[in-house]
Amino acid sequence: MAFSLAFTAVARAAVPAAEAARLGADLTPLGAETTANADGTIPAWNGGVLTPPAGYKVGHHHPDP
Repeated sequence: MAFSLAFTAVARAAVPAAEAARLGADLTPLGAETTANADGTIPAWNGGVLTPPAGYKVGHHHPDP
């Protein structure tokens, strides 16, 4: 096992500053596009859940719409 670990490649990820600047602008904080899709089947992201939905109880999962 030690032998195989000695020869594994080290992955290095780097995000260009220009792309990182898009987070919170035209990308969500996790990097997804904020715009709706062309078919309209996926709505635009508008900031996520800002208030608890009706019927939500603290410590429970959000209700399934």
